[in-house]
Amino acid sequence: MNALKAKKPVYQLRLKISCSISAIEEWMEDNCEGSYSYQLEGINETEAVFNQLELLFAFDLKDDRDNFKEAVMYGTF
Repeated sequence: MNALKAKKPVYQLRLKISCSISAIEEWMEDNCEGSYSYQLEGINETEAVFNQLELLFAFDLKDDRDNFKEAVMYGTF
């Protein structure tokens, strides 16, 4: 009998940005305890000089996701 392996929960957060991703990458390297990843979900064209990137972030740890969300809310990036 093949038992299904329980899937580890992944904590996700979508974010639209119009700045460089490098500051976010640095923050994640310095502040995340567990594994994380992000992927490009889309590019929103705007009338401004810079377009918005729509990114999906995934964290193995809920605390990492919550800390990242707080950093976004307080304008860390």
